[in-house]
Amino acid sequence: MKLDLLNKIEVIGKERDVIHVYNNIWDKALHLDYWIDGKETKLIIGDTDGHGRWFQWNLVDPLMSY
Repeated sequence: MKLDLLNKIEVIGKERDVIHVYNNIWDKALHLDYWIDGKETKLIIGDTDGHGRWFQWNLVDPLMSY
């Protein structure tokens, strides 16, 4: 069932822009998959307890200098 959902989202992403944010499909990580102009990008953007009680972003702002 989960694979069917992911496959459908991928098929739609080949024809139109799609953003999919999820966890608890493969692991407890917070995932961001998106298709823009048919190009697929998959990122892990955070950690979570799996039910959304807490999460920690793992994103880095490319505009900030460290």
